[in-house]
Amino acid sequence: MSASSAEEDQVAAAFSVFRLWLDCRRTQRELALFSERDLADLGLVRSDVTRATAFRAAR
Repeated sequence: MSASSAEEDQVAAAFSVFRLWLDCRRTQRELALFSERDLADLGLVRSDVTRATAFRAAR
């Protein structure tokens, strides 16, 4: 029994969202390791890390 095209599209969309979530979490973890000075070089402060990755996900 094969899945219909609509079901395949839903699975592909869910997988895409999951990959985006993983990428955002990875970015958050990496930015959390940065020093305050490194973040400032990027124009960020510590409290911006979550917001910056959430903005990227919303695009």
